[in-house]
Amino acid sequence: MLVSVALLASASLWPRSPPSAPSLAGLAEEKTAPGVSFEGLTFSTGGEKGKTILHGCSGEAAPGRMLAIMGPSGSGKTTLLNALAGQLKAGPKATLTGRLTVGGDLCGGAGEVSGLRVAYVRQEDVFYTQMTVRETLLFAARLRLPASTSLAEKERRVEEIISRLDLGRAADTIVGDGKRRGISGGERKRLPLGGEV
Repeated sequence: MLVSVALLASASLWPRSPPSAPSLAGLAEEKTAPGVSFEGLTFSTGGEKGKTILHGCSGEAAPGRMLAIMGPSGSGKTTLLNALAGQLKAGPKATLTGRLTVGGDLCGGAGEVSGLRVAYVRQEDVFYTQMTVRETLLFAARLRLPASTSLAEKERRVEEIISRLDLGRAADTIVGDGKRRGISGGERKRLPLGGEV
């Protein structure tokens, strides 16, 4: 199972539901994908003189729906996503409290739910610009998949991802950068998702 909170969910972060949010039923099946809900998420840094970045945030994300987290710069949008994805850790000078459930199961982070794969795509893409799309995805597969998975199976999965993300025409094109032309902007946005799944 795969839950991508930022792409396949619908939030109720406000008192009433938004008018007719678009359905993404083709991307996630409501019967198998778990919903995500969170209550009272609070994140503070720096002890007593620190700053509270999240204060009592609550909401839910339903499977097969689009989620938009909007707000001004510095309002805690990325911190909220980091907390939900288990990328934000409490420490001696940082506290994270609240309740997170995935599919009704209480967890400390989405990564703790049995049988659930979490894909976390960062805001900035980090690729080897001289590698092709296919090489980039195979590199990610070789790092992420267990050593017991054969190279042929990893290559098969890469080809499936290329097909699902409509990267076929760019599969043998280098990623590129500002100095060297490579894949398009849309392909560059889809590639990190492929690397995560």
